[in-house]
Amino acid sequence: MYPECRGGKKSMSTSTAVQHSPIASTNPYNTEIMREFPPIREEAVDHAIREAHQAFQSWRGTSVDERAALVGRAAQLMRERIEHLARLATLEMGKIIRHSRVEIDLSARILQYYADKAPVLLADEPLDFKDGSAVIASDPLGVILGVQPWNFPVYQTVRFAAPNLVLGNTVLLKPASNTPQSALPARR
Repeated sequence: MYPECRGGKKSMSTSTAVQHSPIASTNPYNTEIMREFPPIREEAVDHAIREAHQAFQSWRGTSVDERAALVGRAAQLMRERIEHLARLATLEMGKIIRHSRVEIDLSARILQYYADKAPVLLADEPLDFKDGSAVIASDPLGVILGVQPWNFPVYQTVRFAAPNLVLGNTVLLKPASNTPQSALPARR
């Protein structure tokens, strides 16, 4: 789920969202608040789920080759923007820039792996038995929610999203509250 869609909590006794302070992207080195995001309201969560489900209805019917091409394009864009993405991760996490570049590179390679291997990974696998046969099929399930940790925000997002996207699922992302900006490129 996007950073704009996070933070509100549903009260057990009412259906209204509890209001919380904004979610801040804070540089851990100097405690500068770089950007703030409003907490999500319950209605916005419901809307995001409905939109993801609606997108799933068409996305699951898209060919594996088309889905793989889109994931491959994401890998290309990540490689093209490695410096920007690495700097953002460094600012939000205090991670050494060299380590951030490695995380972004690894994430791009994971995206490319699923783009390249999707047709093989998702092909039906026939099984023969003495008295018959069966097929293992990989079918999409629907909307998948990923609640991501703070320590590897790009890698963990990609590791979760890439296989689900090539399979035909749609994904909602709830990034860690202290690294909300690192999730923004995933929405694009």
